[in-house]
This record gives sequence, structure tokens and C-alpha cells, in this order.
Amino acid sequence: MLGVSLKKEFLYFFKNVGNLIFVFVLPFLFILLMSTALKDYVANDFDTFDNGAVFYYLDRPTEQSMAHLHRFQEVLAEAAQVKLEEVGDYDEGKRKVEQSEAFGIIKIHESSFSYYRSPFNEPEGGRIVRSLFEATIGKAIPSGDAGISTQVIARPKMDSNAYFTLTGLAFFMMFISLMISNSVIDERRFGTIERIKLSQLGLNAMLISKAALGVCIGLLQAVTVYALSSSVLGVNWGSMTGWMFLVLTGMSIACSVFGAVVGMIAKSKAVANSVVLMSVMLSAYLGGAFSPVYLLENMNVVNYMIQISPLYWAGKSLGSLHAGMLDRNSYLFLSLQLGLVVLFYLLYRILGRRAKLVIEGG
Repeated sequence: MLGVSLKKEFLYFFKNVGNLIFVFVLPFLFILLMSTALKDYVANDFDTFDNGAVFYYLDRPTEQSMAHLHRFQEVLAEAAQVKLEEVGDYDEGKRKVEQSEAFGIIKIHESSFSYYRSPFNEPEGGRIVRSLFEATIGKAIPSGDAGISTQVIARPKMDSNAYFTLTGLAFFMMFISLMISNSVIDERRFGTIERIKLSQLGLNAMLISKAALGVCIGLLQAVTVYALSSSVLGVNWGSMTGWMFLVLTGMSIACSVFGAVVGMIAKSKAVANSVVLMSVMLSAYLGGAFSPVYLLENMNVVNYMIQISPLYWAGKSLGSLHAGMLDRNSYLFLSLQLGLVVLFYLLYRILGRRAKLVIEGG
């Protein structure tokens, strides 16, 4: 029975030409338009490390700790063309970091290192440098003869093509919720919700079929954008492409369940469309779909508002993975997705019991 339900979902969706255009054409057109229009804006933060520097302050360093510092200096020169500068006043160095005169300041103790970065306006270049520091040196260096290997992260170029490929793809995947909400409302219009409740399938099976459709749509979008962006725009997705697809799959599941919730509660397709479109566009504006996210991060008040946008966290995660880093951004976003899926599922179950037949005029 579940297989029959899944087959019905896929046949119903893919026989619509408009749906095929949405999956295969619109995402890449959006990426092409935005990457061309905002090329210079993205390049200001992501394309170079112009005039980048990292300060260091010596606090009773040992010969071994200085050797680790020199290794880090070599990594910076090779991977990011960022220079190290010594400062004599640690507090003054921190102040300059907060004023964006350097990416961070390293304090070198007898047997450990500490890295200070601005808590207010750390740019993307600063995050890359900090990740290089953690990969090369770590948060603490053991005393004695224990060595530490130098790791250079091969970072694909994050230009406007790469930025809007990742952000634009995540943005269009959010519209999966629109399709799923309309599909659920159709079930209510034709009275199938009541039959599903009484059948062996149940509401869980219907949700699984809707989520499976959403995941299929999302993966088709991702594969299409991956192929076109790689061949046409020359975007290098990097070594963490598999993790990117995992993040995008989780996003498609969350969007599908959200769409099912809206479909259960909305009185008509017009209401459902309004709710989903407002949610998606708000997330897009705050998440960096229409302007480089670093500009939003440097605006007072807005830099707090953007954190409510799922697209913002998706972009942070995909950006880190594009740079070859599986860091807290990805773990945080995957946890956020899991939490949203659980929340939406509970709402879906509650609303499913109350769902009634929908009669739309026209």
C-alpha cells in the first residue's frame, strides 16, 4: 500500500510541466542571474585575503612553541597569503582585531596557544584563517617532544558563482514546502484524508510518501545544479560534496514536513501559498539569497535577525563544507533540522486528527 501511495505521488508531480521547469530550470537561472549581478559584492569578502593579517603576542614562549608558530606561518603564506605580525601589547592587539585591522591574535604561552577573534564582525576570511590555525596547531600544544603535523586545507575558491550556487540551491529547495502543502490540501479536497485515517496506511504513511517526494525533488535539484554549476560556471564543490548532499537532504525533509503541516491547517491553497511564500522569502532575505551574507552580518540589529533564518544556517554549513571543513556549522545545522522535523511532525499529528474536508470555490 505504501508503494502505491509513493507511485501516485511521483506520477502526479512529474506529469506537470511546470514542476519539471521548477526542478531543472529555475534554480540554475536564479544562480546565473545572482552570481553575475552581485559578482563584485561577493568578491569583496570571499575572493581574496587582501591586506589580511594575524597578530601574535609572545608570553614566555619555548623553542618548541615558536617552531609550531613558524609552521603555522608557512601554512598561512601558502593557503591564504596572510601574514603574521608581532605585537607588544596584547590588549591593544585585541582592540585592533575588534576594529577589523586583523583576523585574530595568537597568544603564545610556554606550552599552549590561544586564539582571539572578534566576537562582533569576524569576516569569512577570518573564519578560514581560524580553521587553519585549529587544524595546524590546535587549541593547546602538549609539552615535551610530542610533535604536531601541519595540515593545509585545500580550499576551493568561494567566488560569486560558488556562493550563489550553494545559497541559491538551498533557497529553491525551501519551495518544496509549497508543493507538499498543495499536495496535502488536494488530499483534503478529495476526501482522501478521512479514508487514510481509516485505512492501514494511516497519516504516518502519507507523511512518508510526501517526504519521499520532497527528498526526490531536492536531490534532483541538487544533482542538476551540481552538474550545471560544475560544467558551465566552473564551480569546484570541493572534497566534502557528500556531506553537502547530506545537509541538503536533511533540508528537503524538514521543508517537506513543514509543508505537510501547512497543508493540514490551511483553509485553502491560497492561504497555504501565502504562509509558505512569506516564510520562504523572509528566510531568503535574512539568509543571504539576495545579498552576500557578510553584508548582513555587519549590520547592527540585522546581524541578530539573520539568525532566525534557516537559510542563513544552511549557507554557513555549506560554506564551511565547501572550504573543506566539517565544523560546528554543519553539526549545528543538522541538529536544527532534526529539531524542526520533530516539531513539525508533532504538529502534523495533532493537526491531522482535526483535518477536515476543504471545499474551494472556482
